[in-house]
Amino acid sequence: MDPYGEFVSMSEKVLVSPAWGHLRTAKRAGEKVEEAAVLGRISGGGQDVLVLAPTRGVFMGWIALEGELVWRGTPLARILGS
Repeated sequence: MDPYGEFVSMSEKVLVSPAWGHLRTAKRAGEKVEEAAVLGRISGGGQDVLVLAPTRGVFMGWIALEGELVWRGTPLARILGS
């Protein structure tokens, strides 16, 4: 028996909002995404800012809710990198 337990390594990334506004989602948990894939957008101040995947992998889900008012730097979603 291993006295140190299991070693688990995951390359999970937390994506933060690039701007303030209302979150509009475009992906669902479990979908595979490529780097720079559009995951959603932030609508506010008369403009839309795209939310892009920073890496390829599996989209693990949204932390923020559809339509939620978010600020720049607010955690939005999780991606498990490949």
